[in-house]
Amino acid sequence: MDVAVEEFKGENKSRIHTAGIEGMENGEKKTLIDFCYWGGKRKVNTNDTFFYNGGMCVAVLLEEGSQVNELRENVCGALNINLEGKLYFYNTKRDKMKYVTLNDNNGVAMLFYLNGNDDDLFVEDTWQNNDSIPDLLQFNKIR
Repeated sequence: MDVAVEEFKGENKSRIHTAGIEGMENGEKKTLIDFCYWGGKRKVNTNDTFFYNGGMCVAVLLEEGSQVNELRENVCGALNINLEGKLYFYNTKRDKMKYVTLNDNNGVAMLFYLNGNDDDLFVEDTWQNNDSIPDLLQFNKIR
């Protein structure tokens, strides 16, 4: 599998693009490559979907069943940023115009379940003065 890595300059925000590299067909855990972007700004395409512009890129592997603290440590460690005070959210394959917050282990499981082979996971400092995240969903509150 070829992996393209982009380099950008920007603000203290990141995007993680996730591509599936292994399946669950034989009872194996799915492994995702997380492309982690730090710096940049949320932008809206003409079709109202969102993209992230800016930052540097690193790749992190995430295995299905990972805990939220493991994800945070891997992502922030690879980006060489402090993991305190971060907001994590992602969009789904079904709807690139809405975001789901990632707050707990259930949120990490939903990341794999909702997105199959690829996903964008955004990380921002909670103290930043950003535009609000549109249609923010919190799956950990849905029963």
